[in-house]
Parts: sequence; structure tokens; C-alpha cells
Amino acid sequence: MKKYFLIIILIFIALQSQAAYRNYTMYLYTYPNSIIGDGKSSCDITAEVYDDDGNRVSDGVRVDFSTTLGNITPYDLTSGGVASATLRSVPAEGVAYVTATIPAYGVAARTTIDFLTPGTEIIKDSFFAIDSETYLGYDSEKRIIDTVGGFTAKYKGVTFEGYEAQVDCLKNTVKMRANLGEYFTVKKQKKELKVSEIFFNLSTSKGYAYIFDSDTEDFNTPKPVSIRLNDLKCEPVEFMPENVDFKINPIEESSVYVTSDLFILEPKKEIKSKNTRIYVAEKHVFDMPWLRINVRDANGVFGSPISVGTNGLNMNLPLYYYLTKNGSGGVRVQRNQSTDGAFSSGNDMWRLDMENEYGTGTDSTGTFKVTTFNKQAGLRFNNTTKLPNSATFRGSIDYPNHTNLYSNLEFNQNLDKFYYSIQGRTYNYKNTANRYYLSGHLQTQPKSLFKIKNLNYNLSNQVMVDTGYDDRDSRVADKSGLDIYTNTLKIGDVSLNANASYYHKFQHLYSGDSIGYNINGSLYFGEYGSFGLHYSFLREKFQEQYNSRYISTDFGIGSEFIRLSGNGTYSFTDKNYSLYGELGIYPWRTWALKFYTTYQYYYDDDKYLDYKVALSKQIGFTEVRVVWTKSRERVDLEIGNVSF
Repeated sequence: MKKYFLIIILIFIALQSQAAYRNYTMYLYTYPNSIIGDGKSSCDITAEVYDDDGNRVSDGVRVDFSTTLGNITPYDLTSGGVASATLRSVPAEGVAYVTATIPAYGVAARTTIDFLTPGTEIIKDSFFAIDSETYLGYDSEKRIIDTVGGFTAKYKGVTFEGYEAQVDCLKNTVKMRANLGEYFTVKKQKKELKVSEIFFNLSTSKGYAYIFDSDTEDFNTPKPVSIRLNDLKCEPVEFMPENVDFKINPIEESSVYVTSDLFILEPKKEIKSKNTRIYVAEKHVFDMPWLRINVRDANGVFGSPISVGTNGLNMNLPLYYYLTKNGSGGVRVQRNQSTDGAFSSGNDMWRLDMENEYGTGTDSTGTFKVTTFNKQAGLRFNNTTKLPNSATFRGSIDYPNHTNLYSNLEFNQNLDKFYYSIQGRTYNYKNTANRYYLSGHLQTQPKSLFKIKNLNYNLSNQVMVDTGYDDRDSRVADKSGLDIYTNTLKIGDVSLNANASYYHKFQHLYSGDSIGYNINGSLYFGEYGSFGLHYSFLREKFQEQYNSRYISTDFGIGSEFIRLSGNGTYSFTDKNYSLYGELGIYPWRTWALKFYTTYQYYYDDDKYLDYKVALSKQIGFTEVRVVWTKSRERVDLEIGNVSF
């Protein structure tokens, strides 16, 4: 069978074309990466666009935005090579797949934002740090961190000191347990729990545990509880949910395995490791003082630190000058690296980023980053601080092109009967008038509607000041509304929820009403995957009427030999649609064949279609890759080290 893969390689090379191609590049940045699914919370999305020569595109280039969940600014025109959009949540849980596209330039990029349940502590911008003096490893196939014999972990100001643990980087879950007949400690500030086992989710900061009652000093019978890591609040439960599994299965074999003294996990993104030892096919290959491990792609087809091929030198090399449980600092050198749906050209496209992260595993975390792209520099800074009494302070500054400056400050607090937030944003433009935005938002905590089980409502009021309106009398607005929504209903393998909202806005020239509803459903196939379907309707009638009605889907299914995933959105209003798909086939442990495709269609027949096929063969610690891309109309051959 292997000879057929060699034949495919030869066919790809024979079909290689040297036709010229335009190859613009787009990078997407979001802050924050998670927002509350309450219909009010929002995040900023920034798109940077570069031309073939690595220069920012001229002003006035239209960038179209779409999302599979929530409501987003439909388009923006570049200023200094940058376009921006605002994504507003809907009262629902889920993942919003956001796509930015420039059909005229043949470029698209994609990112994701999590919508969390109201009341959930947003911790996506935080890190999980774990170290061990006995054993700490990572299975690159299953994407699992494994430790036994004693460990210390830190997360959101909580310190765990236990005997055995596993972190599933794919499911974003953590399991910990004590040695047989013993307990381990979970501490935050002056509060301490004695625990035999714990299971929690890094996306929600919530989980379940068996704890011992310290007041009675009964260390024989642990009690089952639900636990909230933000304040270590525990509530007794009679039975553990079926999806909570405390069992830790030992890692028996892996084609690429890494052991380390310290792992710092940025959920759903990457792991930084210290004093790293790398094993391929159970053989020790070499050691590295620091290593960055990509946890988003289980197979090493793309993202090698260094590789050489028909497209010249490709590089994505992190160089850390310090790495501790409280932070890290490093420089990342990149050349000709691709992004989701966008590929750098074959010219000398160099990127150098200096990034410092601080507060790892504490209540105050942040990132300071200086980026350079072909000698053009930018600056980014963000910070999230958890304050006492369920309060949070956020701040960010984005200066991507030394032309426009964006900043954001937000304070919010969850109280027993209501939630409130105060937010300020500034948009400092070089070529147009500056814009300033200030809002105060007050919302009641969910209450049962007519005492109907699983049906809730809340009331809200928001006061806004926005200098972006030309009419001075319209710069102040007040919006009041009602949200009605269901809890997630589970019927066998099907999960359902729905919501509806009504708002009235008082504003000089823009007063009016807004009504919307969303229906979300998911079908789970056990450990093999899931399928989600979402329908959204929104009608706003202010100075002009705005209608939005779309359906979207996301799915992922497969086994260790084949994986299929994708997402798509269709707008009934504009007849636009956006599709992404990925198919991975793994016939042998050292072979992989992947297909990627994206298709974007906008009004006026603006279309963007691209797809690529990648075949890789692992030979020891070396990987040979053949990649054919439609937008390039050519085949690229790469030889490099195994991707992490």
C-alpha cells in the first residue's frame, strides 16, 4: 500500500505549475477570546491585511465578516491595512466561528470565540501550569498531559498539590486524584479543601470532586460535590453526572512523546515546556531547553519549527529567554507561515514577535506583545484581573500599524441579584475623526418564568455614549429589554436550547425596537464526535430596518484513522454563505493525508474558493510533506522536523 502514496507524490510533482499567483495574507486577532452568551457582551476583532510584498494594503479595501453564532459587523474598510469588527453574543452557549474574507484578493482567515453561560467566570485568557519532580509527559497523538508520583499545579489563583493527574487538551478537561487512601490539597488564598478526586473544565472553571469534611475530621468517606474554582465554592450533589469520569488511563504508547519538568498550557492553543526530552517511536531523539507544542493539530502536517522546500525556508521558531509557572518571555521568528485560509507568498515574508506573558496561574494575567512584519512594527497589550466579590477588570491596547490606536477598559461584577458592567472604548484614527464609546449595563440575575422548570428570564438596561454619530443629539442612547431562554435540555444524545429577546432603544434619530430569537441543537456520537445546528433571527428597526436570518452548522467526527470536521453559515437575508471543511486520513502511524477546503460566497457574485491537499511521511524525527494548494496552482515539497 505504501507504494501508492509514493505514486501520489510523483503525480503531485508532475502536475506542479509555475503559474503566477497573487497571494495576500490576513491575520485575525480577538480580545477577549471568550464572552458571556447574554446578548450584550461583545469582543473586538482586528484583521491585518498584507500584500504580496509584505506591505499593508492601501486604505479602503473592503473586508467582509461573518459568524456562525452571534451578530457581527458585516464589513469594514481598511485604514492603515487594518479593518475591525465587533461581535455581539446571543443568549446561548457555543462556539462562534468568525470568518474574514476579501474575495477580490483571494484571501480568508478564521478564528473562534467561546460563548459562555451567564454567570460563568471567563478564564479563556488564563493559563494552566503544572510541574513534577518525578514524571510529567505529553502524548502528541491523544493530546493528553500525564503525571504521576506527585505534582503541583496552578490555575486562576488555585494551587493543587496531588499524586496523579491528566489534562485532556482536546476536551479542555482536568482530572486529579490522591494516592490510594490519602487526600491532596486544593488551596486559594486562605481557603483549603482536602480532596480525593477532582474533575473540572478549563472552559467553565467548574467541575465535580470528592472532598473530605475538615470540620468533622472524617477522612474515611469523601462527599460528592460540585465545585466552582473561582472561589472554591462547593455544593453537595447526590449523584455525579454521567459525563464526569474520574478514571485516569495510563499512556501506553505514542509515536511522538514529550517529557518535561514544567508545562504551561494555554487552553486550546499551545503548551510551553521546560527541560524537554523528545521521544519518537519510543526512542529518545534529543533534548531541548524550551519547546512550544501546538495542541490544536493532533497530527504533524503543518507548523514545523523549521523546514525547507520548494517554497524556500519556512520557519516558526520560538526562542524563550525565561519560562516559569508565573510567566514567560520569548521571541518567535516566522517566515512564510500560513494562517487559516490564507498563505504567505513566496517572497521574503519575515515576522518577528516578542511576547511576554505574566501572572500565569494567578488572578491577574496578561500579555505584552511587540510584532514586526517585514520591518513594520505593532504593539498589543491586554490584562485580566479577578477582583474580590466576583468582580473582573479588563484592559487592552492595540496599536497594530503605528497608525490607528484602539483601547478598551471594562469593569464588571456578579452580585446576588444582578450583574453590572462599565465599559469604555477609544478608536484613535490617523486619517478620520476619533471615536469614543462609553456604556453602563445593568442586568438582573436569571429567574424562573411563571415557575416553569428550565425556562428563565432577565431584565436589563444599558446607557451608551458614542461619538461615532454625526448627530450630536443621537450620541446618547438608552436601551431596555427582556431576555427569555431555556436551560440546556438533554434528551439522550441530543442537546437543545432556545432564547428570545426584545429591546427598545431611546435615541434621538435612531429610536426603535429590536426582536430576535435563536434555536440551537447538538447531536453527540459518544467519543466519535458531534454535530451542531443553529438558527438565528434578528430584526432591528431604528432609523432604518435591519434584518438578519441565518442558519449555521459545525461538526466533527472520526477515529484514530480518519477525522472529518467543518462548519458553515448560510444567510437567508443576503444569500451569502461560508464553508470550511477538513478531512484527515491516517492509514499508518507515520503517514497522514489531509484535505482542506474553504468556499465563501457574497452578494454581487464575489466568490473565494481555495483548497489544499497535504501528504506527509514521518521518517524518524524528520517529516517529508507534499502540499498542493489551489490558490498557488503549484505543489510545494517540504522537508523538516516533526511538527509539534
